[in-house]
Amino acid sequence: NKASTWEGGIRVCTIAWWPGKIPAGTSSDAITGMFDVLPTFAHLAGAALPAGRKLDGLNVWPMLAGEPGAKGHDEFLYFRGLKLEAVRSGPWKLHLPGANATGAKKGGQKPAASAAPQLYNLESDLAEAQNVAEQNPEVVKRQLADIGLMPEAWGGTTVFVEVSAKQKTNLESLLEMILLVTEISELKANPKRSAVGTVLE
Repeated sequence: NKASTWEGGIRVCTIAWWPGKIPAGTSSDAITGMFDVLPTFAHLAGAALPAGRKLDGLNVWPMLAGEPGAKGHDEFLYFRGLKLEAVRSGPWKLHLPGANATGAKKGGQKPAASAAPQLYNLESDLAEAQNVAEQNPEVVKRQLADIGLMPEAWGGTTVFVEVSAKQKTNLESLLEMILLVTEISELKANPKRSAVGTVLE
């Protein structure tokens, strides 16, 4: 479903062609995105990036040029509109509770949304068919902590969230506000839903 943050909804291939510059017959499974276009093209044009701004993108030209050791992003955040629905770190992709509420896979292979995090290893399970969250609780905990979410408990539609003031980047601060606004909006839409433990330090 292209409206979802499953890999089938968000992953697309990129074809790069520049004879004499980009090695022919090569491929990469590095994590990249459209936000890498600006810093990459700026580098190729010899232009300076905007001063005083934090860019999410990277200059991926070294990877395209086949330079040894070049790589893409270590992590990737999957947004659906303004809602953060999943985070990837290396081979691990974690879908957050409530993700893909209207983006279930065809044929009933997946529930439309889950009350608990769902973890998939994209190296061995690109179709995201085997949720291995229970077998890898430390990976789930680490991924949640990386984006500022600390689960106290998961069950039913109850989500326990702690928003920490110790942020690593401006992006994480923005994510806190987006998640808080989303939580408030969902509470207004469903007053019976519990939101115990929401803290803004």
